[in-house]
Amino acid sequence: MGFWPSSPQQPSRAYHQGFLTLLVYLQLEGHTSLQASCQSFMWRHDWTSDMYNSIYKQLTLETYEEFRHYLYKTRTLDDIIPAGDDQCCPACPKVDGKIFISLDANFGLVRKVNAGKSFEEPKHGNKMFLSDVEVNEFVSQYDPHKSSKDHDADCHHFQAGDNVRSKNRVQRLDKTGVFGSACRHGIPRLFLNMEHGERYAYPILLIKKLIEDNPSSELVIVYDIACKIHSHLLKTKQADIAEAVELVLPCWHAYGHSAACQVLFSTKWVSGCGLTDGEGMERLWAYLRPFSAMTKEMTPAHRIDLLTDALTHYRDMKEHDIIESVQARSEKAEMLAKQAISELHLLLQTECDGLYSQEDVKKWMAEEKNLLAQKAKQKPTMNWKEQYVSKLQLYENLRSMLAVCEGDRVVILNEHCEEMNNELINIELKNDIGTRWQATDPEFLENLGHLEKQQKITLLKKIHQDVAEYSFLQELRRKYSDGQKAASRISNQISKTSRAIDKDVQRYNDNNFKTNDQFPRHISRHDVLNMEHYMFSLLEDQSVGDSVALTTKRKAVQLLRAAHRAIEEEELSRREKASIVGYYTTKLNEITEYLEQQEQQVEEDVSLYDVGFKCLLLQRCNKLQNRVSRAHQIFSEFGSPEYIVMYE
Repeated sequence: MGFWPSSPQQPSRAYHQGFLTLLVYLQLEGHTSLQASCQSFMWRHDWTSDMYNSIYKQLTLETYEEFRHYLYKTRTLDDIIPAGDDQCCPACPKVDGKIFISLDANFGLVRKVNAGKSFEEPKHGNKMFLSDVEVNEFVSQYDPHKSSKDHDADCHHFQAGDNVRSKNRVQRLDKTGVFGSACRHGIPRLFLNMEHGERYAYPILLIKKLIEDNPSSELVIVYDIACKIHSHLLKTKQADIAEAVELVLPCWHAYGHSAACQVLFSTKWVSGCGLTDGEGMERLWAYLRPFSAMTKEMTPAHRIDLLTDALTHYRDMKEHDIIESVQARSEKAEMLAKQAISELHLLLQTECDGLYSQEDVKKWMAEEKNLLAQKAKQKPTMNWKEQYVSKLQLYENLRSMLAVCEGDRVVILNEHCEEMNNELINIELKNDIGTRWQATDPEFLENLGHLEKQQKITLLKKIHQDVAEYSFLQELRRKYSDGQKAASRISNQISKTSRAIDKDVQRYNDNNFKTNDQFPRHISRHDVLNMEHYMFSLLEDQSVGDSVALTTKRKAVQLLRAAHRAIEEEELSRREKASIVGYYTTKLNEITEYLEQQEQQVEEDVSLYDVGFKCLLLQRCNKLQNRVSRAHQIFSEFGSPEYIVMYE
């Protein structure tokens, strides 16, 4: 008859399944709450207030929740046939391949403390969400010393991972948000509820679970603070996790990081990432975020069930077009590879007179990466003579200050002078210096020259690194228009690097170098912003021997990187096409075999015949047959069986 009873026993009303199905899809696709949908029907069909209140109240008493779960069961045949709903991505490799998983947190999907309690477990169980008990136990046992204070202060200004600045809203909220993951095709993977800010414990727990679920695959974790997570794992003796996965930054979030982070972790620089942008979670949150108005007022079980149904619906949307999506990626990669290689060849011919090849560009790329990623030493190493000269200078400066100061500072400076004098006496006794060196002594001047030269080299290396980063970011900024989010992120990094350059120049000049050598005694911002300035060519680790302009090198490196990523994407797409065909073919074989088994059982016992169940199985068979046929039609290169990788 197509009606759904309002309760399992002695129902007072029955609802047409078409009506309830409409309510479900209005909620999942239109983000319309059950209350808003009922109100719409009230105005459309002129219900009385009593009728509206009666229907809405009845639907909220598990009637609607049970029907929505029934729809999920009939659509997926979960728990009925083998792997009815395995939540697996058809395109991700199942064995011996790279799986890209994006992680992120959403602080909009909260739940209020006073929103009620659940008297039963979620109908979906832990299909998409880890149990709160497991999460809370892991977070509470995560070592206190594994805090976010160990990250590199030169990174970015994101709050993600910062235990100190975690959102302190737990007084009014039962759940402060959701932390989740999705593959590069947008298929949702694992999720968990947060009760604090975006702490390190959440991504590390999820990473551990993903490693357990994918033991035979190479995991690439894309997270907006991947650099900090990597550093945190190494500093907290969790190198086994850092070695089990590759941590990279999403394409657009990387622009909020320093140049060093970009060249080491960005998907545009890391080999093997193809054209993966890593921003899949941002797209998923855009769909899931509107549910917050409903879920914040729900009981824990109802909230998990609705979010799980929403994630399952999102997965169905992504899977619906996955064949066309992978083919489009493949075609785009092929086009970009040809375009980048062609433009690189033209650039080398026109601006380099054909004197350089792709091998030279690879060297330029390695040089730029090393320059941007290196950590300049802040303090030069000194022998005892240089230390002695340095302390003599400091001692004379303290005495000069003592001669002009007044009041309480006299006592403090006297103490410093006495301490410094004692240190000088110890050096003199240890090294058999009979008479204290004077500023005019040849040995003093010789070691002063060595000391100042080393200080200049150290400071200039730091300046050169900052200027290289500044130039790199300026080139990157020109690619984006004002107002774009990427442009804003890059501009913030440019401002930060510019301030660092000013401080470097000031620090260099504050030394008041006295000796003359090939390095300048004073520098200006104008001098250091010229990457071709002679002082940089004097640094030991600077490559010399070509006259190619820096901007030309940068263009060539960018084109070569683009070509590499596009070629990698072609290979990734080829494997994904094989995975899609194998996945749907295996699924079809499984259901066909299951149908045959059911037919045999019916022949033995006619009472087992179920027309509705057989109809659902045949519908699933038709759907899978269409997908297999569609995949073979679009993926024309899969004519030979050796390309088919069966799903296991």
